[in-house]
Amino acid sequence: MKVLYKEDYFEMKNKDNAIDFIFTKANQIMTEEGRIFSHLLIDGIEVYENHETYINEHANEIMIIEIVTKKMADIIIDISYSILEYLERAIPSIEELVNNSYESFSHDTWNGINELGEGMQFILQFATLTRTSNLKPKNWDKIDVNINQCESAFKQLLDAIESKDTVFISDILSYEIIPAYQALIGDLSSFIQSKEFNKYVN
Repeated sequence: MKVLYKEDYFEMKNKDNAIDFIFTKANQIMTEEGRIFSHLLIDGIEVYENHETYINEHANEIMIIEIVTKKMADIIIDISYSILEYLERAIPSIEELVNNSYESFSHDTWNGINELGEGMQFILQFATLTRTSNLKPKNWDKIDVNINQCESAFKQLLDAIESKDTVFISDILSYEIIPAYQALIGDLSSFIQSKEFNKYVN
């Protein structure tokens, strides 16, 4: 199989060589070019996660693996869009969870709460990436404050889940998580809709 980055092809003897090379190359690109690894394009299929598993499962048929990178600014913009879309879906789901949980917590209720945890993890990964970057939205201070509020609310939620206090869980969802999400939507929307969108970094 071959590994492609930009115009350069690298011939690999086997899948293990390819996997080692890809992640070594990705780190090199980040260090030398200031670009961030985005995903792999494997025979035309975009693979965003579990790269090693995918390569192992399709090793006998893979012809070309392309390393796709993006500028940090583009990554921040793309993730901001993704988080905004997630939050706009999450708030009605949380409201439905709360409305359905007044009488009892069903299996679906607990599953919905677990899914919220996955969403929060995605938001925190974005925060970690942006905090360590030299490139930040101009209103990053406000966004960061709201992310911290989301994280604080989730810590309370985890405590309530551990104690199985369903009333407290519903209250945190209603009066802590939803307002924090709404505030984050507002600041992400301001960033994305800004007339200075293409010059957003400070």
